[in-house]
Amino acid sequence: MKRVFKRDGSVSTRMIGDEVILVPVKGQLAQLQQVFVLNPVGAFIWDHLDGTEDLNALKTALTAAFDVEPEEAENDIRGYIDDLTAHGLVVEVESSGP
Repeated sequence: MKRVFKRDGSVSTRMIGDEVILVPVKGQLAQLQQVFVLNPVGAFIWDHLDGTEDLNALKTALTAAFDVEPEEAENDIRGYIDDLTAHGLVVEVESSGP
């Protein structure tokens, strides 16, 4: 959980009502037609992926903000990072350990 990620600069973020929408604006046309709607936990994680804090710090913040157990927060973060990475929405900027 010492890994650090940042949002890909080619992803446009929009707030529509109370939902956060991600729109990739690069790549093939098929990618341009994809949008991602974030739930409150996803939006919180997305906001913290600024390339400065590691996933441990994010876990601490998520645990406090949503009153969840650290294990649940870590599982949510790992799954979410995997999904974001698979869709090319985030990039890893630093790895300081396993």
